[in-house]
Amino acid sequence: MGDDRYNDRLSDFSDKAIGDDLEHTRQALARFEAIDVTGFPEQERLNHALMVRSLREGLEGAQFKTGKFRQRSSAAFTSDTHRSPSIPLPQ
Repeated sequence: MGDDRYNDRLSDFSDKAIGDDLEHTRQALARFEAIDVTGFPEQERLNHALMVRSLREGLEGAQFKTGKFRQRSSAAFTSDTHRSPSIPLPQ
């Protein structure tokens, strides 16, 4: 039952996919950290610092994977057991 035509567009939250994503993030972080931003314009140095920070935070957040909540470095969340309660919207 249901419409399965778009199932190929769903995110993959398997342990292998999460591990692959974390490895990709580690490699990206290493490449960004290797960039010497000396002489870059201020905005580009800021962009670089924000990207490095974002990648590090993604990796640091992954250490808290407990089985109930899984965080991918892209900041997508899923829950194996928790469903958000319905919140009535004002009319």
